Amino acid sequence: MIRRTRAEVLSGIDEEEEIPVISLLDQYRLFMIDRAVSDLSASLRRMHGWKLPDAFQAALARHHGVKLTTRNTKDFNPANHSFVEIPYSL
Repeated sequence: MIRRTRAEVLSGIDEEEEIPVISLLDQYRLFMIDRAVSDLSASLRRMHGWKLPDAFQAALARHHGVKLTTRNTKDFNPANHSFVEIPYSL
């Protein structure tokens, strides 16, 4: 789960949903923001004009060689970014 961070998911739920949602989230691997990811985030932010949270998510995906799954085609057009996948469109 890259596009939606753990904090974003947990902040958007009701208190009674917390335990099952945490159990679900605990099944996913977490990527930590270290020096290399921070430096790449800064570079991507300057290059693309992304907001810092988006730059961090892109940097994490690129650094770890995983896909960034998002519907945010405005910032993450898969034609321009090979690490992006769009799960579905409306």
